Amino acid sequence: MNEREDNEVLFHLSASGHSVASINHDTGSDLEDNDPLPPEQDTCNIDMFLTNLFRQMVINIKCKTPNPKGIATLSYSRLNQDD
Repeated sequence: MNEREDNEVLFHLSASGHSVASINHDTGSDLEDNDPLPPEQDTCNIDMFLTNLFRQMVINIKCKTPNPKGIATLSYSRLNQDD
């Protein structure tokens, strides 16, 4: 992928009024003082969130697809740049 494709947003749900729900987490009122609180996460719009999720899914499928060993045996998964 080139840089233009990496920044391209694949979904456009925010235009329809959809958004990512805020993350609720314990503020740590019952934790000891020396325990760190979880880091604050940047909120992103739903379009970028789903685009990143989709791209990671494609990477995970490619990594998990079993491929036979040996040069004479074809791969079970054949994706090119256009797929």
